[in-house]
Amino acid sequence: MSLWIGAMVAGGLLAAPPVSAEERADEGERDRVVLDGGHLDLAARLDEGELTFQVKDGTTPGEEVWREPNDVILHFDPRHAWEIPESGAGRIPEQVGRPGDTLWVDHSVTNGPDLLWPGWNTEEVPSGNVSTPITATFSDVARPDGFFLGQWRDDPELGNVVGIDIDGTQPEPGAVELRPGVHAHPLWFFTEEGVYRIRLEMSATLSTGERVADTGTLTAVVGDTDPDEVELPAPEEPGEPEEPEEPEEPGDADGGEAGGAGDSGGSAGTSAGEGAAGGPPADTSAGPSNVGDSGTGDSSGELAETGSDAVLLGGGALLLLTAGAGLVAVIRRRQRTRID
Repeated sequence: MSLWIGAMVAGGLLAAPPVSAEERADEGERDRVVLDGGHLDLAARLDEGELTFQVKDGTTPGEEVWREPNDVILHFDPRHAWEIPESGAGRIPEQVGRPGDTLWVDHSVTNGPDLLWPGWNTEEVPSGNVSTPITATFSDVARPDGFFLGQWRDDPELGNVVGIDIDGTQPEPGAVELRPGVHAHPLWFFTEEGVYRIRLEMSATLSTGERVADTGTLTAVVGDTDPDEVELPAPEEPGEPEEPEEPEEPGDADGGEAGGAGDSGGSAGTSAGEGAAGGPPADTSAGPSNVGDSGTGDSSGELAETGSDAVLLGGGALLLLTAGAGLVAVIRRRQRTRID
């Protein structure tokens, strides 16, 4: 279990004590930033054989800033609150919520204007320099309640539904595999207000056979909690990457359905009416699946449909062609999802 910096209480819950003047002075030497709307990516970058995990901050139009994850607070403020409509029954996994429940979500779920839109980005990793996908492993989530990442997937009867790839309520929340050159957007769900510390490792094997990795801790402040009163986690100390587990072969999976909504980028801000959201559910116990383009909302209060053409592959995997990102595939293998 990773060590979290900050006050923690029994059961893994994280308290958010006020930040003292002395602590604020120490943090003044860091590039602390609170982001509460717009496009950003959790990115892997490879330079001279070193893999780094950074946040690509594009929340200011026309400007990109590379930031250390431990310096970033994602503020899912009250604008991100969304009540699950009746049409979400059977399309959003019950562990995430039921109709009438309030969740705090990102732009990919509702297409709401000016909401946070965090994605994945491996465009800074040349494909010829690695022999494996880049694996984003969620090793620990300190939280007041549920945290989930999902993908849209197609259901023959319900249309768009949500498949859960990362379940922060589990001791091992899961992992996502990303090919070099990918830019995709998962669906973010929080079930309670408060402070979440999300520990994430980016890793890959170089073409030389060397395994490289970098770890960071994201802070998500959800709801009415004041982000200015939340302390940053300590900067990461360099360490040796652990050896990866052997990947499973397709068809061997006995774990959950992955959904899919990879997106090729842009900035957040597509407006939509109240309650507009793309589809919903999946439990974490089925085989391969995947999806591709982010949904577009409407003002009907229904869950929106995606706008891409999907190709159904053997074993239930779906491939979608997304603008700028090429072919994006999401394959669920127990605790691991792959985005090709």
